[in-house]
Amino acid sequence: MLIFQQTEGGGSSCCVRAACFISTSVYVDAYQPIIIPSRPSFVRLENASKKYPVTLMNKLFSSVPKREYAVHDINLSFGNDANQLPANTNTTTNRSADADGITLLVGRSASGKSTILRLLAGIEAPTEGQLYINGCEMTREVEGLMGRKVVPSWMRVGLLLAPAGVPQPVLLDGKPDFDNTRTVMEWIVQVGIDSVEHHCKNSFGQEQMDSTATAALIRSLAQDFASLLQLPTNQCSSVPLDLSPSEQYLFGIACGCMVSVSPIIASMPLESASLDETTSIPYPIILFDELFDTEYSGTVEKCNRGILNLIEHGAVVVSATHRPEYFGSMSSRVITLSGGNVLTDERR
Repeated sequence: MLIFQQTEGGGSSCCVRAACFISTSVYVDAYQPIIIPSRPSFVRLENASKKYPVTLMNKLFSSVPKREYAVHDINLSFGNDANQLPANTNTTTNRSADADGITLLVGRSASGKSTILRLLAGIEAPTEGQLYINGCEMTREVEGLMGRKVVPSWMRVGLLLAPAGVPQPVLLDGKPDFDNTRTVMEWIVQVGIDSVEHHCKNSFGQEQMDSTATAALIRSLAQDFASLLQLPTNQCSSVPLDLSPSEQYLFGIACGCMVSVSPIIASMPLESASLDETTSIPYPIILFDELFDTEYSGTVEKCNRGILNLIEHGAVVVSATHRPEYFGSMSSRVITLSGGNVLTDERR
């Protein structure tokens, strides 16, 4: 949708509000649209290691090989370096080498795939090394800003203490399990509202969202994510029970996107007097922990275009999997792990 705004000289300027999510327009009133540009996200693990205590008992009786370091001295980067791109950069023509598809983490069980995802999500803190998101160093709170109870059971978030304007990485490991008391779109919006209100209360001491513009932005982003993921309009108006298996996964990813951007929305000044075009919303960071491994390959294929749309417009999507063949041309980078170390890092 093109939104035109009359200029003082009688001409018009326009911004884009479409499935590409390049910018979003939220109306505070009929005359003052708020234009919020977006920018790509970038995640980096630097010299990251994770050490677990190894006891004689779990060496003797565990079916999974035990070692001191689950992962050791990992240096990996994912996505677009947002610090090197202006806020209004066209991300479809300024992408990093792995931004054309999903990044796969492959290897045998206990090779370190899921550990890397948990470090990226902030669910666990590295014993050594650092996690950076959009150029900001992350630290992990003991009790955290967001606990499991504010997200569904099939979604996991870390306990990151992040600067304002940094997205929350979200790990998905199952299908959504919502009931049919709301439509699909209503659930996506509600997940966003619940997450933003939680951040408002726990990070900023507000009991609830204090701006109607915030609610309008959440609704607008929910529609953008659903369209970007190619969730059919008629299915968004139906209840979760009516979704096909592939649509259920896309529904869950849309909810994950809302949780990912919720700390940014909670920290944004949405009054027209204090918001300008330098304000931007980074794209979501979505992690799959063997999300599709028990599905039919056809189900994954039907999700391909929607997931690629997210990535092509700046989102970070990383998947740990035992089924790399399921992703086919959807993957642009395959990282092979063994014994907690990176064996190969191949770009296609």
